Amino acid sequence: MEIVHTIMDRICMLCHELQSHIAPNTRLECRQDCFRNTVFQSCMRIFSGKPPQPQRHLTEPTAPVPYNTAEVQVLEDINE
Repeated sequence: MEIVHTIMDRICMLCHELQSHIAPNTRLECRQDCFRNTVFQSCMRIFSGKPPQPQRHLTEPTAPVPYNTAEVQVLEDINE
């Protein structure tokens, strides 16, 4: 069982080396609760060799469109 712990700890260490610039506590968080956490699962996905799951593309929010456009100024209406 000790070899399994060593391998899991090594996964956390390598994951920490990859992500420490954005998540400095990666190794600590990865080892929490005896490796039963989402950080460890995320690290396992990094080293699994499977292609990443496609992410849904979110559309950027747009400005609200006014209901009554009669009073809205447009560029041509503005005099310099």
